[in-house]
Amino acid sequence: QPSVSNASSSSSESSGCATAIAGFVAVAIVGVVLVYVLSPIGHPLGLTPTSHETMDSTHDYLTRHYQHIVWGYVLTALLLIAAVWAVAATGIRIAHHPRDPTQWSGRVVLLSRATLAAAILSAVLLPVGARSHVQGNVPNLVGLTAHDAEARLRPKLIEASYPRDPDNDERCRVTTQSPAAGREINEHGTIKLRCDIAVPNLGGRTPSGATSLLDDAGLDSHILNPPGDGDESRCRVKTWTPHGRLGPRARVNIHLRCKPKKKQPTRASPNATLATRTQSYAGLTCPEIGHSFYVVPGSDPAHDRNNDGHACVDQ
Repeated sequence: QPSVSNASSSSSESSGCATAIAGFVAVAIVGVVLVYVLSPIGHPLGLTPTSHETMDSTHDYLTRHYQHIVWGYVLTALLLIAAVWAVAATGIRIAHHPRDPTQWSGRVVLLSRATLAAAILSAVLLPVGARSHVQGNVPNLVGLTAHDAEARLRPKLIEASYPRDPDNDERCRVTTQSPAAGREINEHGTIKLRCDIAVPNLGGRTPSGATSLLDDAGLDSHILNPPGDGDESRCRVKTWTPHGRLGPRARVNIHLRCKPKKKQPTRASPNATLATRTQSYAGLTCPEIGHSFYVVPGSDPAHDRNNDGHACVDQ
């Protein structure tokens, strides 16, 4: 007996689940049918969206363009019932051989008038239908950074595109957008944005510092007059063009002002007729010195090899 009771309970649970699923499917089918039946009637009256909008648009779109959508369909249904009652009353009145035309037509007219009055009263008490002066889902992005603009579009499931993507989206500010603010765009649609970057002040900076600053901003650099010896440490930025704001990776031309290259100090040649200290030509060869000179005998064997006091005579 326990096994029989368990089997019966399992069977009842399965039957209940099947009934619930069937009920859900039936309600869904009825809802879709009602949408497709009532929308062509309610939309021209300003009560409901079109069937295409109801089935394909997002909840955000529907709530922005229509108010109390469920009540709009209810009122449309009431108006449809009232119209059917009125047609039925008219049909009964013009019937050729009704059994009791006065009685039946009076009841139908009464029901149609009551239904129509309920629909009108509901429409007066509860604002229903399409909203006027609806603001679209495209926000105003002009003046925002590219980073902030994309963050504002993300919850709306709208993407942004640029003629050239900015490297630094926190430095590039939006200047134009298409479509304009207030327009409507579908989910996963694309807004075309154009942004530009303020050219930083480069005056007095080293070439490497100016190049790094421009690269961080998302701009390219070009040095017009690099030093011939490659020593940029003695150069500073004199001027740069253009100024103002530029698009991403636009080129900024840099003109440098460089200090003259320092000349290596030369040793003064001592009087060759006088005795010279050994340190005067320390580390230099005789060909580098280029002349002979006197030294204290024995004090400079590097230049005076025979220690006679005459340095660089025959070397």
